[in-house]
Amino acid sequence: MKKTTLTYSALILLISCSGCSYNTDSTPDAWLKTYGLSTPTHLGEMTLCQNFGCTQSETIQLSKQEMEQVQLLFTPLADSAEDERNKIAHAIGQLETITGPKLHTENDLAKNAFGFSLKSHQLDCVAESSNTSNYLLLLDNLALLKYHRVGGNMHRGLFTLHAPHNSAAIIEKGTDNAYAVDSWFRANGQDAWIVEAEQWLSGAAP
Repeated sequence: MKKTTLTYSALILLISCSGCSYNTDSTPDAWLKTYGLSTPTHLGEMTLCQNFGCTQSETIQLSKQEMEQVQLLFTPLADSAEDERNKIAHAIGQLETITGPKLHTENDLAKNAFGFSLKSHQLDCVAESSNTSNYLLLLDNLALLKYHRVGGNMHRGLFTLHAPHNSAAIIEKGTDNAYAVDSWFRANGQDAWIVEAEQWLSGAAP
């Protein structure tokens, strides 16, 4: 999908002006709509980014067997919020393994990978955070999240003296503590890095 220069400019301004705070009442809906991505259904249909900047996307369908692979990671369901975050980290990696061949992103490397082409299927943090948000929404639709809900995408920008960066997020129910679910730092299929929002916003990396 082609995006306008105006959309890019607005997004860059948003990221650059992001400070060290996070709205725990936010959802990823507006972020996903910016890139023309629909939220997933409980049947496993979802639209995901295919390349750097999410200028291309594809609607895919997970099979019953693929859905069962994900559900198996939550069987039995987590018995604590910490346990659930560990399961979420594994599930993001599993979903990347499943969707990689469908999106042609199975060779996506950690971070931005030097030498990538804008026409390749290397994903940047915009694409990674978008896809991860949709994976989290799928887990929620499947009633696999007991201790968390899906939050809006996190952004840290130039005003924090760090390069602009984006991440998906979850909010712990009861405490309202926010956590970044960052898949950009690792290659396709590896566990997502989950860390407290304050630490992520301060510029932390795994």
